[in-house]
Amino acid sequence: MKKIREYAGYIFKYKKTLAFIILISDALFLIFSNPATIPPGLMALAFLLIYATIYMACYLIAGVIGWMGIVSSVKRWVIIVISFVAFMLVVLQVAGQLSLKDIVILVPLLIIAYLYFTKVTKNITSY
Repeated sequence: MKKIREYAGYIFKYKKTLAFIILISDALFLIFSNPATIPPGLMALAFLLIYATIYMACYLIAGVIGWMGIVSSVKRWVIIVISFVAFMLVVLQVAGQLSLKDIVILVPLLIIAYLYFTKVTKNITSY
């Protein structure tokens, strides 16, 4: 458990550098690969790089916003949910399956998630 905290501390300490490295590796991989000819394993790697890029972007935006009064564990879950929803929209768009119906379904789910997280935050901060 201590080792995981050390790695997490390293990530939080160098988050801008890590975001830059992820963005550059993402760009280089997507520029020099052809999606029609690469094997499925490398396609999965491309999706992981895209998710990491979206997650780091959400994390950095959350750091700029500040989010006063929200507990850090709740912040992390909100960032994970937002980045996962954005990632799923990208995956559906790449697969040619994104439609207005999908977006209409995601909006109520995001509202429910927002209400849940605000309730959890109120319960945690009320102690």
